[in-house]
Amino acid sequence: MSNTTEEKSGTESKTKLVEKMKRGGKKKSEDETKKQAQAHLESQGYTTKDFPYSAMRSDYKLFESIECHAVNKFGKRSPNKLYESWGWHSKRNNTSEEWFVILRDEILTKDISKKVFEGRIKHQKTSIKQFFFDLGKKGKSVYQIYHQPAMKDYDAVRFKNDINRCHPDLQKEYGLTLYDAITHAPPNQSELTTRITELYYQGAHVESQHGLSLVQPDGRRLLWAIGSGNSEKYHKTSHNHHKHPQFLKRIYPYINTPLKKSDFETNSTLVNYVATAAEHELLLMLRILEKFDPNLETIDSSIREFFPPPLKKIYPHTLDEISITKQGQSRTIPHTDIRINTNGLELIVETKSGIIRKRTIEEDIIKKYEHTTLNNGERIDSKIVFLNSTKILYPEATSALESQGFKVISESLFRTWYAESLNLLAAKDPEFFTRTIPHSPQLLLQIHDVIANTPHVLSRRMHDHYCTWVRNLLKMDAKMIAQQSPETKPPGKYIKSTIEPLSAITNFYNPEHLDILHHIDFKNKAYIDEETLGFNYGGNIIGIFGVATNINTVPSLAIYVSNNPSEEKQNLEEIAPLIKGKEIITFNGLRFDVPLAERRYAAHLLSSPFTGQIIDHRDQFAKYAKEHNYPGGGQIQFERADLGISRKGDVPGKYIPKVLLDHMYGKQETRIKDKATGKVKIYHMKDAIYHNKFDVLTLVLMDKLLNGLKE
Repeated sequence: MSNTTEEKSGTESKTKLVEKMKRGGKKKSEDETKKQAQAHLESQGYTTKDFPYSAMRSDYKLFESIECHAVNKFGKRSPNKLYESWGWHSKRNNTSEEWFVILRDEILTKDISKKVFEGRIKHQKTSIKQFFFDLGKKGKSVYQIYHQPAMKDYDAVRFKNDINRCHPDLQKEYGLTLYDAITHAPPNQSELTTRITELYYQGAHVESQHGLSLVQPDGRRLLWAIGSGNSEKYHKTSHNHHKHPQFLKRIYPYINTPLKKSDFETNSTLVNYVATAAEHELLLMLRILEKFDPNLETIDSSIREFFPPPLKKIYPHTLDEISITKQGQSRTIPHTDIRINTNGLELIVETKSGIIRKRTIEEDIIKKYEHTTLNNGERIDSKIVFLNSTKILYPEATSALESQGFKVISESLFRTWYAESLNLLAAKDPEFFTRTIPHSPQLLLQIHDVIANTPHVLSRRMHDHYCTWVRNLLKMDAKMIAQQSPETKPPGKYIKSTIEPLSAITNFYNPEHLDILHHIDFKNKAYIDEETLGFNYGGNIIGIFGVATNINTVPSLAIYVSNNPSEEKQNLEEIAPLIKGKEIITFNGLRFDVPLAERRYAAHLLSSPFTGQIIDHRDQFAKYAKEHNYPGGGQIQFERADLGISRKGDVPGKYIPKVLLDHMYGKQETRIKDKATGKVKIYHMKDAIYHNKFDVLTLVLMDKLLNGLKE
């Protein structure tokens, strides 16, 4: 079978060569070709008795003529047999290294290679053959010599390997092999947008040059594509990941998200909050064990290597300066995160979170704690470092610290201890998690995962309230455990999200309007209304999200309540399938509800469900209200004038952000002083839910009215 195939391919090659020679015009005789070949060798400094096989390949047309004569004379493509018949001698020594030097120094020069990486070669990415042919006569010759089976030490992958041997410094800089750069097109605008958006939704730090350059495997190439090849400018500044306003302007158009530019900015206060959150987590764990298991008998035994039992005398982070001494020389450090004096041993604990780099290890830890005793003469028995992050960009971090005498607690090890200690707390003091802010061990572990896995996202302005709330919660928990007699405050209330069929609503509206609600079919529509914490309270978190639509074919009203910032993401995930692809009906939704909801989805790295048509009844009803001489054009005015009802016990919309915020911090009521009367009014979370519920239902009836006018 194989012999037949070879004979067939050989016959085809012979026929093609002969036909190609005939098409070339006058057919050169063998003597004419011989004379031309001899002249060609002499021009290169070779003789007919000793010349390299590759020498003749540098003239493509001449070599083709030689092959044609070999086919006519011997029936196969064998230039060497033709040379022998002429009395010439072609040496077949290893020409691959010789041609590699030509490939590196004359074809794929450093300048050409750089243009390849930046995607500035005209015919780049059509095919590897076309790429070399477009580089000129010598590029064509190099490609052909590497693809000549008669070449000594010929290997099908040698060409690729030799290309990748060229300019390793450039390949390292761009994070891509030269062969892959030649054969893979640089991203166009659409591909660039898709890739940058994908990285953003994965939580990558794409808004800075340094962060994008660290993305593997294509971060560096994306950086060059965005910078339009302006290598000097971006290479010189890429090490500084804090100064990136100009770069942010360049990259923002590629991020397919409704978030504003300011949402991507890193808030320095939040960076500190994320860093101290790890410290509060560790302190909370130690407080639990100090109170309920000082001998560390119920927790994983690995903890004893770091904290010898019995666990006592735990001193949290303070701003007091501590003097430490090494070989008689004193040095003052601003503070240590946690100090423990247990069983006669002095332990110092340093916690680090966020993105951990080499500088963090070498300067912020090793240099800070290079001394070995306290200034009062007490010896530091153990220096412990807690790396509460999965974003460690310095692989040798643990070994570097251990070589300097530090004990290193990894994030995975801590998470095991933390989960066991929280379960211990829940078993020993069941009422602890409902004493002020309602929460649970599962919620604290969820918070830990966010801090450890996406610290750079958490420190962005779009999460400022969430980050602040997390810090305060952990701080409060550790303080409560440390107190012998915890403060007695009314416990906060946890309010569950609800879904009820419209047929179950029997109050507030008149019978005729209730009849409309009871017999409505939403089909492919969804009515939405949101209550938020407002921009003054950070991040504009959606505290209440009301949706009226068909749920499992039943017309229903769903009210989703975020009792804390951590619940917002889960609520948004549950709401998405209820409204995705449907026609969204809102009141002022085009200006407020939909844009804000899209920003919150993007903030949590979720895709927006608003893929259908958006209808906003605000302007249409304002026109209707003007025609009927209504004093206002809002929903409450519609209820009074068209529905003949007036809300009782409702909280004004301007006070709802304050009510939501107080609820998230465990307060049962919100007291607001009326500036006009001086009286103090008391509102509860149920009042805000009541407000949202009837905003949604009134919107349904308003839509019915306005659609009836159209008909």
